[in-house]
Amino acid sequence: MAVAAGTHERQGVYQPILDGVLLSMEADLLQNDALRLASLEHDAAVKAQELIKRVGNIALSSEMISSEPTLYEAIRSGNRAFIEENARTDVIERTFKAGHIMKVRQRLNGRGQIEQHGQTSEQTQINTLRYANANPLMKPRVRAETKNMYYIDLLRRSGLLEENYAVVVSLCPNADNTTLDKLGFFSFSKSLAIQATTVEQGDVTTESAFIAGVKHDGSERYDHKTAVDFGKRFGEDWRGLNDAQIISRVLLIPKSSMPNGVIDLAQVWDDLAGGTFFGRDVPRQDYGRYLQLCRQREQGFEPAVQKIVSDLISIAPTLEGPLDAVEALHKISEKHTLDKALTDRTIDPRVFGAKAALDLEEARFHYDRGNVQLVQLSMHKALKNAASGSCASGAAGGETSMFNEDGTLKTPEQILSEKGESQEESDQFGSLSFRCQRGHRNTRPRGKLIPNCMHCGISVGCGPKKSLEKKRGTNITHSANGLGGLIAPAFWQKFDVTSKQTNAAPKKVSAPVRSDFGLAA
Repeated sequence: MAVAAGTHERQGVYQPILDGVLLSMEADLLQNDALRLASLEHDAAVKAQELIKRVGNIALSSEMISSEPTLYEAIRSGNRAFIEENARTDVIERTFKAGHIMKVRQRLNGRGQIEQHGQTSEQTQINTLRYANANPLMKPRVRAETKNMYYIDLLRRSGLLEENYAVVVSLCPNADNTTLDKLGFFSFSKSLAIQATTVEQGDVTTESAFIAGVKHDGSERYDHKTAVDFGKRFGEDWRGLNDAQIISRVLLIPKSSMPNGVIDLAQVWDDLAGGTFFGRDVPRQDYGRYLQLCRQREQGFEPAVQKIVSDLISIAPTLEGPLDAVEALHKISEKHTLDKALTDRTIDPRVFGAKAALDLEEARFHYDRGNVQLVQLSMHKALKNAASGSCASGAAGGETSMFNEDGTLKTPEQILSEKGESQEESDQFGSLSFRCQRGHRNTRPRGKLIPNCMHCGISVGCGPKKSLEKKRGTNITHSANGLGGLIAPAFWQKFDVTSKQTNAAPKKVSAPVRSDFGLAA
């Protein structure tokens, strides 16, 4: 009893001092962690600026960046595994803009670099910088993603992703619906993505939760306010930040705080939004069961994925380069996901564009009533009018269809023949079919010139660009495949082309392989 009293007395005298020491040590540790993270983020920002500058210089000198293996090489060599990964990512991001959880595993190569679909994260980001839409809304987002790419990799190399998630919140930009649709965002739901990256069994995994930014179609956006509350929940002050600035604020969240992965963060978001479910004002479901539903949903797309892979390999002889391969994936994936949407009513018809949505609804109506011929007619119209996309980049595919009137894939001989006929047509200004500086195929009326690319909107004329060069006092001559307009001051500028024919066909450039390491719509 005396010992117990003595012990209690010692605790009473010394414990406050001990508590003070422990609190001081804890504060020092927290400060050291903060300094360490700040140092890593600074290093990432420096690396990002160097990459942006390097890509800008390459655009100026018309040099090419090697980013093999590409989707093009995979198709030509019949590498099904590589093509399948691209196709799986495409079909999910193309069809589900909100209410879905997607997980992607990324391997580490022999040099310790993160790889996805055969490309390192740096190679993927190089392509994003080169081909990202020149719209001012996209420029700061791409820069933020570039910094994040290096920062997350530095966190991994430092061992901090073994017990933590690197979390990024990507809001839909604040813009009118027409602009959002043009950029590849889904304007109806104003969808956002919460992405959580960590290390699992030696691999890097990125899990994405796609959440609506409006509670009902047409209702006022609530997402920015909820994002501020979300940041505050994890000790960040995001007040006054725009979408690009919020993207750049990577959260480091312990795995113990989200044992079920990113779906735990989706529930946190819904709680902060006042009880929504994946951002929508609908009855809540069990989050664990819903995660399993997402996995089953992806498995249901596997037949479509295999059809996409087989179709791409079958037309391999018609592909002239990496950009052709990406355009082919876009068109073929759109066809098979549209076919899937006929019977899969969880797919919102509007993801295929306003006109195609009406056609698909009509096809569903006739399908339910057994009107086979009318179904085929409506689906043909839907494919012709479809304007879907798998990611927000502003990129658009070409206009030439790869499918016959009956919906069957054209043979390589048909495709090559049609390409030849298109290229043979010309007038006093040159070929009627040409590509812009970014590789998008354009077709102009005979006897007329067009001032801008029909897909990305960049200038395909040379007059204004000459005046810009003269104003800057530069003597650099830029070839037709220069990427002008991709990098902002001092890099986001448009440059002249050497050809005197306004719509001369530029050389082909390599295109980005789809990666979901970037941000969803």
